[in-house]
Amino acid sequence: MDHFMPRDESWVLCDTPKQTRHWLRSGPAAPTKAKADGHQEKRLLCVRLNVRSTEHWEVVPEGRTIRAEVYANQLV
Repeated sequence: MDHFMPRDESWVLCDTPKQTRHWLRSGPAAPTKAKADGHQEKRLLCVRLNVRSTEHWEVVPEGRTIRAEVYANQLV
């Protein structure tokens, strides 16, 4: 079982806005925040795990598809 390496692909946003917290006194409203745009630039993230940690991760270049040769190259 130590050599079991599941793979997963997931779309990730290239720019994630920084989250901040505010301490407020009672009464004033919290500042408004803009919602993240659902059409931001995204990249495909490939992750390979073992039972203890992340074995390998790679952001797939734009326009590249995931095929058998990509999987084989990531195993090397």
